[in-house]
Amino acid sequence: MDEKLPISHLGPLTLRADTLCISLGVTVVLLIMAFVVGRRLKLVPGGFQSILEMLVEFFEKNVQENLGSHNSAGYFYFFTSLFLFLLVSNMAGLVPKLTSPTADVSITAAFAIITITLVQISNIRVHGFFGWLKHFFKPFAWYFPFNVLELLTRPLTLALRLYGNIFAGEVMLKKMNEALPPLAPIIWLAFSIFIGVLQAYIFTALSMAYVGLAMEE
Repeated sequence: MDEKLPISHLGPLTLRADTLCISLGVTVVLLIMAFVVGRRLKLVPGGFQSILEMLVEFFEKNVQENLGSHNSAGYFYFFTSLFLFLLVSNMAGLVPKLTSPTADVSITAAFAIITITLVQISNIRVHGFFGWLKHFFKPFAWYFPFNVLELLTRPLTLALRLYGNIFAGEVMLKKMNEALPPLAPIIWLAFSIFIGVLQAYIFTALSMAYVGLAMEE
């Protein structure tokens, strides 16, 4: 990253202009893709539409399994959008001169906070405000500090897992391009694509699981 780009601070987090610009670019790319695909839908799907339909069916099944069919409708769009944004963001760093927004802990922390906020809202929606408060004292009252600690550590682990994997992958790819023959970076590039897809799914799957658990408590 270019350290000359404008930087601002929000508490302990550093907000970089390049990260925000690339994040906006990812959003624009996804909106354009949605517009183009939406205008070209066919009754008999082609190759790309078939892949998208498989992705939709996969996430519909995952959301229903974690949240139940009666709760899944509104959450499906959020989790599918979350996965696609993280996926494209993870891939952005594989483009020369670009860095992945998810290689910035400020971005991964923001998504982790959004996810954990959704978990709390879901718990309150299903169990009510006092039911939400009560779950901090389960299974025993003296579990309260541990349940609060879990509430704080979940977004931390979500954010750091995604950030660490994507940041490390980009650093390795850069070093390989500088020091090794062409074949090695190509092999690592393929591995980085796999890691990018996997980490986007893990973040989304854990988010679904947390929401599902909150609804069951």
